[in-house]
Amino acid sequence: MATITFAGVDLHTLLSQRSVAELRKLAAGFYIKGVSKKKKAELIAEITLALQEPERLRELLLVIDKDTWSLFKTAATTGHATVAEMAYPQYRVLESLCYIYCAKYDSGSIIYLPQEVRDVFTELCEDGFLQQKERYDLLHMFVQSAINLYGIIEQGAFVDLFNHYNEVHTSVDELFPCMIRHIAVDASYCLWEEYIVSDEFEENEFEDVKDLILQIGDKPRFIPEREEFLRYSDFNYFERNSHIESLQKFLISKLSVSPPVADEIVTEVQYACAIEAPTQAILDILDEYNVPVRQNLFHELGQNIINVSNNTRLWSNNGHTPNELHQQMMPRVGKKKICRNDPCPCGSGKKYKKCYGR
Repeated sequence: MATITFAGVDLHTLLSQRSVAELRKLAAGFYIKGVSKKKKAELIAEITLALQEPERLRELLLVIDKDTWSLFKTAATTGHATVAEMAYPQYRVLESLCYIYCAKYDSGSIIYLPQEVRDVFTELCEDGFLQQKERYDLLHMFVQSAINLYGIIEQGAFVDLFNHYNEVHTSVDELFPCMIRHIAVDASYCLWEEYIVSDEFEENEFEDVKDLILQIGDKPRFIPEREEFLRYSDFNYFERNSHIESLQKFLISKLSVSPPVADEIVTEVQYACAIEAPTQAILDILDEYNVPVRQNLFHELGQNIINVSNNTRLWSNNGHTPNELHQQMMPRVGKKKICRNDPCPCGSGKKYKKCYGR
C-alpha cells in the first residue's frame, strides 16, 4: 500500500487507499446510485464530488460534539491537530467518511484535512457557518441542561427559559430544527407531543412521562444562575452540597472507606436518591462495595442518607429538592393542621409521617 504524504493530502490519494468494497459502502452512505456496478475509479470520482458538497459537510458539523469540532476547526485552519489515541470517538466518524485523515503514532494521532475539504469549510465559513454552529451548540447545550435537571419540559416553556438566560432570544421555529438534527444522531433527549423529554422514557413508550407530569403538577420550576444551569449539560453533574460531603466524611472516618471509593459510593447514592429509589436500594450500594456497617452506626448512616435524599434535585419536583419545595409550599398551607396520615404538603406523594413529619 502506498504511503500518504501529509502536506497537501488530496481526496483522490486518500480514497485510493480504500478497497473497492470500502468505497462501495462509503458511496452507498452518500446515496450514490448504482454503486455495485461502478469500478474503483468511478467510485473515487463520485465520492470526491459528494465530499465537496457544502450542505453535506454543514449538516455533519452542526451535530458533532464540541471536542471533535475543536479538532476539526484546528486542523482546518492550521493544517493539522494532535489528539491522544482513543480520545473523542466522533472524530472516528469523520475519518471513516474521509473528511479527515488520521496519522497514528505511539503518542497519539495527528489529524489532517484533505485540501478539498478545507476549501469547502472555508466556503461554509464565508457563508456564516461559524455563527450558525455557535448558535446551534448553545441551543443544544441548554436543551441538555434542561432535560438533565427537569427530565421533561414543554417546548414553549423551554423557549421562555432560554430567553430568560440569553439576550438573543429563540423561538420554537429556531429550536425545532436544531433538536431534530441532534435527535437524528444521538441526543440524550427526544420529543413527545409538545414536550422535550429524556430519551430514557423511550424504554416503556413514554408511559412514565404521563406519571411525571402528574407528579410535577403546578410545582414551581427551579431556576438556578446561568452558569450553574449549564453545568447540568453534563449528565454526570450534581451539586456537591454539605450533605454529600457529610456522607462522604462518614464513609471515610466511620466505615474506613478509602476516599476514591467513598466518592464513587456517594455518587451512586446521590443518583439513587435522584431517581427516588427505595431506601433498601440505597443500602444495597454499600453491600455492592463490601462495606460492613456496625449496628451502632446504622442511625447515623440513615440520617446521612435522609439528608442527601431531602437535598437532591428531583424531576418530580421540577428541579427542586424536597427541602426547598417544602419551604416554598408550607406558606400555602397556612395554619391548617396536618395529620400524620395526610399527604405531605411538600408534594412528595408520601404521607406526612413518612416525609417531613417523621
